[in-house]
Amino acid sequence: MRTIILIAVGVAAAACAKQQTADVSKPQPVAVEFNTGAQPAVHISSVQVSPQTLHTGQQATVSLHLDSADADAMIRVNWFGPDGWSVFESKAPASSTQVNFTAPGKIFDEPGQYRAEVRTGNVYQGDATVEVQS
Repeated sequence: MRTIILIAVGVAAAACAKQQTADVSKPQPVAVEFNTGAQPAVHISSVQVSPQTLHTGQQATVSLHLDSADADAMIRVNWFGPDGWSVFESKAPASSTQVNFTAPGKIFDEPGQYRAEVRTGNVYQGDATVEVQS
């Protein structure tokens, strides 16, 4: 009788194990879309920053001279501090042949070199640096 019970338990365990087997089918591919559409065209002839040397707390202005720009183009200036981290970002439409961005003095809170990076959409257009002294 002990043998019959052990055989019955073994058969039941095998049946349960068969039912618990996971369905390991291949995962379906996932479609990923990237925005690769055309960016509005902007042609910047120069990027200048003024003053090029300033003291902590003093503001700086980035001046862009545009040769041409699409009507719906947006320009972004992102400032990076001496440690390489972004400290300020500003956006404006490319509405004339000269576009100015003024960064508040509070972002220049420690000495070192700060970099203003200019982009239109994802397109790098240029950069300029300022040296901040205490």
